[in-house]
Amino acid sequence: MERIRLFMWGYQRHFQHSVERAAERLFKALDPNLEVDVFLLGLVREDVPAKPENHPVCLEPEECGFEPQAFASVRKDTNHFLAISPDRNVMAMAESHQRSIEARRLADAQRRAVMGAIAERRPSAKNEFFFSGFMPVADYDVGVVLRLTHRHGVSYYELPGVHADERFRVPASLLEAAMGIFLLRAT
Repeated sequence: MERIRLFMWGYQRHFQHSVERAAERLFKALDPNLEVDVFLLGLVREDVPAKPENHPVCLEPEECGFEPQAFASVRKDTNHFLAISPDRNVMAMAESHQRSIEARRLADAQRRAVMGAIAERRPSAKNEFFFSGFMPVADYDVGVVLRLTHRHGVSYYELPGVHADERFRVPASLLEAAMGIFLLRAT
């Protein structure tokens, strides 16, 4: 087995393979013409003391079509999106509700930052990318990036936009709903 250069944790390659196989089974059952790729994005956690062996950004597999520096500004961009969030001044009466609001704001800001980095370097306009959000693993915050490509460039029927889309993410298609549940499970 070849050596992992951008090391996050001992089972990163196994986890990436298992998530990718599960994605292929699910999305090929929905449409056999979908091509599925999964890669892991890891950012060294801010609360971890600096270690010389820790890379600021890690990808698994390393040959995923992106370079680690493509995601170097994700933390800074996340802070920017938090600062401009329309929910930044929302206050809840219950502490548990406030934590939920803050967690949702952070997850949305992280998703926007990662998707912005991908959009800047998107290898092909026919690819659709989705991001799971981050979870702490060892010294890294790790997320799953799912790339779907339809062999024939087909787009799927989507429900028309509704007002709730502005504040809450409502799946507009069966594919998007399946992707949301899949990424939640991967996280």
